[in-house]
Amino acid sequence: MNNSDLQGLKDSVSDISKQIEISQNRVAGLKKVISIIDGDSSEVEMLFTSLPEAVKANPDQTVFLLLGTDYVKREQMVKESFTGRKIEQQNSSEFGDQVLEAIRGGAESKVSWNGKIHSYDVFQVDNVEDFTTRAHISEELVNRVRARSKLGKITILSGNAFAGQRTYAPKMLELINNATTINLK
Repeated sequence: MNNSDLQGLKDSVSDISKQIEISQNRVAGLKKVISIIDGDSSEVEMLFTSLPEAVKANPDQTVFLLLGTDYVKREQMVKESFTGRKIEQQNSSEFGDQVLEAIRGGAESKVSWNGKIHSYDVFQVDNVEDFTTRAHISEELVNRVRARSKLGKITILSGNAFAGQRTYAPKMLELINNATTINLK
């Protein structure tokens, strides 16, 4: 076996390992949801139907997953829930474009963009389901959300009713699974 064949085999094993990790995380997340719905969960977690209710029940939580079919309702609920706070609402395309622009602008541009994202009290990224096909952008979102969380800033990931059922990169899936979920009716 030559070096290129060996490298190809290593790459295949790596790809399969990543897919297994994604599947395992997905199954764990679905089991968690099922156990909560069935009432078999020992966790003190609830599924909420309004953002103010979820924030009140989880005052230390910094990441929320807001799911529902009505984009306008999701956006309005965030504005009403955090009146008087500095809010920024972007869809996944806007976020992705800004990430790419910051990267193209060099290190100083990236630092400036990070500072801007961290300056908001509440940062909402809508159409989170779009991150299933944008691994690099999703990784940047995870990094920003984690950094914001360390600062005590709130991030709202929002999307259609099926956004929580998509297949994401492992870090994004972990972020979604650990968010407090709000299912709008």
